[in-house]
Amino acid sequence: MSRKHIAVIDAGIAGLSAAWLLAREHRVTLFERNRYFGGHTHTVTVDTPLGPQGIDTGFVVYNERNYPHLTGLFAHLDLPTQATDMSFAASIADGRLEYAGSSLDTLFAQRRQLATPPTGACWPTSCASTAWPGARWKRGTRTT
Repeated sequence: MSRKHIAVIDAGIAGLSAAWLLAREHRVTLFERNRYFGGHTHTVTVDTPLGPQGIDTGFVVYNERNYPHLTGLFAHLDLPTQATDMSFAASIADGRLEYAGSSLDTLFAQRRQLATPPTGACWPTSCASTAWPGARWKRGTRTT
């Protein structure tokens, strides 16, 4: 097979992985509009009793069961991972709608909202303009 010159656009995890794998057999040029690689990932240094630790804040979700290829890449690069407790919570429109995803109890944290008709409650469609000016909601997903 002849060696090709391949352009990879975007230096997030997908682009970096593709460029890395393709570079084994081809000439690769990686394009990124930001001044940094990594996409939405961001590492911050936190002082701990064990000394400074790099904490990656960009991965929204990572677990070995659902991300076997990413886990394989980390293992191949000898990058250690650490188990954490994932959680999510939201407070929208100055607290008119609040919930968390850790249990049914936190999902329905504002039980009064269960009995309030949608016209009087803060549902995602009615909170969108307050929480995110210019945002539109479609089936529970915010778009801009």
